[in-house]
Amino acid sequence: MQEPAGLREAKKAATRRALRAAATTLALEHGLDGVTVDQVCAAAGVSLRTFFNYFESKEAALLGEEPPLGSPQGREAFAAGGPSGDLLADLLTLLDPSDLVEQEGRAGLLQVMQLAQQEPRLLAGHIAREIAHEQEVAALVATRRGLPEPDLG
Repeated sequence: MQEPAGLREAKKAATRRALRAAATTLALEHGLDGVTVDQVCAAAGVSLRTFFNYFESKEAALLGEEPPLGSPQGREAFAAGGPSGDLLADLLTLLDPSDLVEQEGRAGLLQVMQLAQQEPRLLAGHIAREIAHEQEVAALVATRRGLPEPDLG
C-alpha cells in the first residue's frame, strides 16, 4: 500500500529536521571537526544511506536547505507590481521569514546562529546564501521597475 503524498512529504520533512537537529546539537557540543556523519546518523536514528539521501555532507546538513525567497507565485506577483503596489510593503511581504521560523522554530534558528558564530566555514556558507538572496531581490526590483537586470557578477 502506498502512502499518501502528504504523509510521505511530512515524514521526509521530519527526517530532514531530525538530521539537522542532531548535526547541530553534536556540532555545538563537539565542534564541526569533532562530529562525523556516522554520529549524526546514530543520534537521529537513521542509516548512513538515509543521511546521504537528504544531504551531501555534514556541512550541508548544518546549513540545511537554502530557504527560497518567497514562493514562485509571490516572486511573480512582486515583479508584476503587487501584491499591494507599494514597493517597500511588497518587499517586506516577499522577505517575510514566518515560514522559516515556523519550520525551524526560534530555538533552532538561535542554534544555527550560534553555530555560524562558532564555525567560520558555516558562517561563510550563510553569507553566500544571503548574497544570493540580495542579488535575487535586486533582479526582482529591477524587473518590477522595468530596469535592466543588474550586473552583479
